[in-house]
Amino acid sequence: MGICLLGLSSVAQAGEKIHIVFDLDWTLIRSLKALETRNIPIDAGQIVTFEGEKYLVTEGASDLVSNLSDHTNISISFYSGGEKARNLAILKQLKLPDGRSFFNLFQKIIILSKKQYATA
Repeated sequence: MGICLLGLSSVAQAGEKIHIVFDLDWTLIRSLKALETRNIPIDAGQIVTFEGEKYLVTEGASDLVSNLSDHTNISISFYSGGEKARNLAILKQLKLPDGRSFFNLFQKIIILSKKQYATA
């Protein structure tokens, strides 16, 4: 999985703030069209869509994000080179085991999209 850990020593000390950044594409979700083009077997799983494009949710992603969100010293961000509207729509569809969407973790989520950091 493409995960970036920011602001922690090699071993987190008790109470130390940890910031985890997940890349959305090819980490938490995978394009079904790209998987089919590459002849990669598609396992049954949760599917999310945006404007007709279908994405397979990576097995275990919702459990991992749910477990991390339970820790008060951990903040979670999601990164994607995709458009902001797409990223928000997908995060609203991604479900935690308790039924909440990833977007419902809004106090712990910073959504970065390519247009937010692009330079002129």
